[in-house]
Amino acid sequence: ARRLSKRQLKDDKFVDIVLLYGEKLREHQRLILGGLLALLVLVLALGWGRRALESGSTEAQQAYSAALKELESAMRVDDPKAYLVAQQSFEAVRASYGRKDVGRWATYGIGYCKAQAGDYQGAEAEFRAYLEAQPKGEFALAARLGIASCNGSLGRVKPQADMLVEAAGNKDVDVAQAD
Repeated sequence: ARRLSKRQLKDDKFVDIVLLYGEKLREHQRLILGGLLALLVLVLALGWGRRALESGSTEAQQAYSAALKELESAMRVDDPKAYLVAQQSFEAVRASYGRKDVGRWATYGIGYCKAQAGDYQGAEAEFRAYLEAQPKGEFALAARLGIASCNGSLGRVKPQADMLVEAAGNKDVDVAQAD
């Protein structure tokens, strides 16, 4: 109910601060708008980059799934030559997506196909390459067993037995498998 005089309105600290910041905003208007624009461009670029990575990941998964279907077909036929088609599919996945997980998994798939086709030395090299890339990966135990199997097929029974005993002591192997 009390009215403020003009002088009291003029000396209001809040109004003074608002006017001061208003002046500063007008002075640096271009700099502030440029900063906001740069921030907006950065947020958009990060969003586009993430979408590009996700689409590349989807394509990689689809290519790997197609290679697995080729392997499944080869396993049904159980002809060593049928594994060569699956091997080529895995090689294409590795060539295109070698730095992703599916590229490393394709290395294991190549080794498996080579072992089934009778190329035991090549299979052993692929299994070792997989273990080098992912020593604790999804197929690490299977790759170690694949190396042991290749050793046995090449007549190296002692290394095969040593690797199987080592695999039996692995924590991922249950008692029935170890026996």
